[in-house]
Amino acid sequence: MITSNPTKEEELMKECARLIVAKASEGKEPKITARELDDITTSMKFTKEDFHRFMEYLLTPLGAESFKKTVRLEMWKAGYRPRGWKG
Repeated sequence: MITSNPTKEEELMKECARLIVAKASEGKEPKITARELDDITTSMKFTKEDFHRFMEYLLTPLGAESFKKTVRLEMWKAGYRPRGWKG
């Protein structure tokens, strides 16, 4: 989950989640291409080692759950609400 002082990996997770939500809201398939991921990691000055460590983390149950929570948070920010939500 994103903390108050996010790491580079958490920032990358957040940027990927934003891209997925943006694509979904445009009616496109919510997938990130290799080119898009490369652009994000290059702009964030990720090294290959940083990226491999990030991908290994995403493959763990904790990493996968953290990414799901990040996507849900970005969906909430974009205006998507759970079915039946009132407020």
